[in-house]
Amino acid sequence: MRKVVHYMGVGVLAAALYVGWVFASRWLSNHPGKPAAPEAAGTYVPDTRLKISQFYVSPPAVMEGERSLLCYGVENAKSVRIEPAVDGVWPSPNRCVEIRPQRTTKYKFIAESAGGQVQTASLEIIVEADPALLPKVVYLTAGPAKPSAAEMKAGGSGVWSICFLVRNAAEVSVDPPVVPPTSAPNGCFYDKPAKTTTYTLTARDAKGRKASKQVTVKVPAAEPGGIAHRP
Repeated sequence: MRKVVHYMGVGVLAAALYVGWVFASRWLSNHPGKPAAPEAAGTYVPDTRLKISQFYVSPPAVMEGERSLLCYGVENAKSVRIEPAVDGVWPSPNRCVEIRPQRTTKYKFIAESAGGQVQTASLEIIVEADPALLPKVVYLTAGPAKPSAAEMKAGGSGVWSICFLVRNAAEVSVDPPVVPPTSAPNGCFYDKPAKTTTYTLTARDAKGRKASKQVTVKVPAAEPGGIAHRP
């Protein structure tokens, strides 16, 4: 009898556990657990670093007097400047300004951020000389000057007339310096050399470029001492 009661108790307990499991399974299927929290989206952090994205010139070589475009781009800049100074420059991601350099020039781009950070970039534009604008000595000639009546009576003067024509010159000088420098594009000067002398005439423009030509006056050894006259 005790064995029967013992087995009945075990059976009741098993049945109870089974019923509880069934109810629990149904409840869980009808009441899902709390959904997992969605993954946090990444936080966007803007890039505030100073950056020169571009600095170039187009075209990189020009003839003097021609134009070129100097272009730049900068990010997170408070101020920008170009040396030598160029007008119309301010912070921009993409900007070009017109330049007309008169000689080969190196440009430096300088950008500064609000926090004091500084970045620089450099480039060079080649400026080629225009042959039509270069100084030129067209001619330099020498010949005996017409003597006065007194000089003719005395057997000649020995004075020479030296004439020139130049182009694109800001200054004309002569070596030996029988006359002071002049800005005249043409003219004549006079000299009475004591011996055979080679005169060098040099024409210089405002940029320091120059052109020269020579002429030689041959004087016999017995020729008397010379005298210089201003044009």
